[in-house]
Amino acid sequence: MKLDKQIVVLNDDLREEPFAAEFVKKFKKCGIDYRVKTCKCEDDHIKYGQDADIIFNQGATKITRKIIENLPNLKVIIRRGAGYDNVDVEAAREKGIIVCNTPGFCAEEVATQAIALLLAFIRRIPYWHNWTRAGKWNKGEYSFMVEPPFAGLDTLEGEDVGIVGFGFIGKNIYKKLIGFDVNFYVYDKYIKVDRSYNVKQVELEELLKNCRYIILCCPLTSETKYMIDDAQLKIMRNDAVIVNVGRGALINEAVLIKYLQEKKIAGAALDVFEETPVNKDSMLLKLDNVVISPHNGGMSPKSVRRSFEMAYEDIIRISTGKAPVCRVD
Repeated sequence: MKLDKQIVVLNDDLREEPFAAEFVKKFKKCGIDYRVKTCKCEDDHIKYGQDADIIFNQGATKITRKIIENLPNLKVIIRRGAGYDNVDVEAAREKGIIVCNTPGFCAEEVATQAIALLLAFIRRIPYWHNWTRAGKWNKGEYSFMVEPPFAGLDTLEGEDVGIVGFGFIGKNIYKKLIGFDVNFYVYDKYIKVDRSYNVKQVELEELLKNCRYIILCCPLTSETKYMIDDAQLKIMRNDAVIVNVGRGALINEAVLIKYLQEKKIAGAALDVFEETPVNKDSMLLKLDNVVISPHNGGMSPKSVRRSFEMAYEDIIRISTGKAPVCRVD
């Protein structure tokens, strides 16, 4: 890739980590002009990015066709994050603009979150947390054999677990769940699972029919949007629990709520939603067969630093005429 000696990088988000200063020094040595501007809309990007060779996007805004077509110098878009559904990749491709991301930076964290949500659901941890804090334990207000909440407690041993998406996150989930003695089903349209993994690779329909616990950890694309809709929920087991740590729109949320309300599936454990933040009036916040977290599954000090480093290192590679490592288009 041929770039001018002075490379302008526009960071569209003021949220920075202290270690960014380490890279700013490296940027200067490479002739990189690193600018941080608050870009809340298309016009902000167009205003501040006129001489930008690279946009460093942290996911707070969408990089739309309008932005791409109105930045004459733009050559690269780097998305700090694994998901890049907020970037119009097709528009970028038409203009010969490279799109990069930071895949796998939080695979460890998201895999841990997926399992934590699943265990929280089957052990009813949120319920019992609130119950204990309310002082009910000391009042002897339960019976191990009769009380319905105890009847709802379960374990993973011997259960069928389906992993939808077997990339960085899916493989980490598999690795962490091996010790729970479960049977694995995997669906991934684009990956042929290596024989070293003790899994049964199947079509999505077979996975949904057979598995009690289903974990979604695939990216959101035009193909995967609403991959779990009425037709898919209809064939799932009545005792099925669906865990989503991918993207909210992998599931048709309105249909999911209907199935949860009618107890046609056992429950859901969600870190992602169609609308972020989740609407305060959403039934997902009110149903007792739902466990939720605020889309923080990929967050830890380690993962945040890792994502910045991956993005910054690709910026330096590009500025020195090398190919980026994490190209997605």
